[in-house]
Amino acid sequence: MNKNPLIYILALAIIVIGGYLGYQAFNDEEEKEDSDTAQVDERNDEVTTTVTPGETNLPSPLEGEFDGTIFDFAVTMSNNEFDIPMIAAEPGDTINVLVISEQGSHSFVIDELNVDTGILTAGERKELSITIPEDMAPGTYEFYCGVGNHRAQGMIGEFVVTQL
Repeated sequence: MNKNPLIYILALAIIVIGGYLGYQAFNDEEEKEDSDTAQVDERNDEVTTTVTPGETNLPSPLEGEFDGTIFDFAVTMSNNEFDIPMIAAEPGDTINVLVISEQGSHSFVIDELNVDTGILTAGERKELSITIPEDMAPGTYEFYCGVGNHRAQGMIGEFVVTQL
């Protein structure tokens, strides 16, 4: 039963080295996933707003890229949808809206306020300054895409005029 101890030492070294390399590969993958998530979060914070049902807080203002305008809302249009479902304002308010066409050709229309960006193609942006008339009745109106049948396909959102 005299076995060579060198074989046991070599086998033990292989197991330890293999375990160490496996541990490093696992940790590197976790760090990569964390950094990817942070990058996505940073991009999303720049142009999108998440609205939770029942939430009453309006999105925080965004600074414009063109002339330093502070935007009350940024609306991104893509794949027959708006990235925010609702815009709210009070009679007498003037709101600044940055409209961005991310994919395809779209428009942003609010009939009751005579707002129409015209067609914006992918990558185009339009800055709007919308004044809500003092005598506009509180209620829920609609903003929509006026291109083709996008409105019929559900490319609509709510424009809410709140009570003073």
